[in-house]
Amino acid sequence: MDLGTQLPLHLILISNEAIKLIQIYRGVFHKISIFKQQGPSQILTLLLAVAYMVYQKQILKQQHDYIMVHILVNVIIMLGSLIYEKQYAQIVYHFTIIIQFSYYIRTLSNENIELSLVVVQYLCVSTNIYLCWRIYSQKDSDVVNSAIAFFLLLEGFLYNIGALKEESLKLSMTVGIIKLFLSSFIIRMNFELHQIKEKQELSKQKNE
Repeated sequence: MDLGTQLPLHLILISNEAIKLIQIYRGVFHKISIFKQQGPSQILTLLLAVAYMVYQKQILKQQHDYIMVHILVNVIIMLGSLIYEKQYAQIVYHFTIIIQFSYYIRTLSNENIELSLVVVQYLCVSTNIYLCWRIYSQKDSDVVNSAIAFFLLLEGFLYNIGALKEESLKLSMTVGIIKLFLSSFIIRMNFELHQIKEKQELSKQKNE
């Protein structure tokens, strides 16, 4: 499986990495908690990359150099963000999960490795659910900015493109559809909250 065939998968992982970098930028310069922004997304992105590495190595019998690059990049991003926020216990927790998952998935049969790959994709949907919950509960338009919303929507399209284009990628179209729906909901909620915020600021200026 060459890089061209794996392109939708790599773009999904790159999109995830771009979101993490934007969250770190917002954490450093806008003082918005990186840990709260990321929620479960950091660990799930790593588990997805590890699952694909094992899938390619044990089932497709292919090299997985590109996936290793993604794993390395995500580990660096994870360490940087957790160290910056002094979440040292979370570093141990994250690495424990990654190592245990990596060992466990290698012991599975080919059919169960494929099943685990799909299960991790469904778990990744929880990152969108987490953002929906934060926006709804906090009624805060600053939870997600326009750049993050764009990459979330892009991921949904990439899942569907990958599912249609390359069966061997084992990308779930159902996951892609759910991500598109949730991402659209996030964008709509964010837009409405921005409008409310602007009206409140205008009202405040008039009162002054």
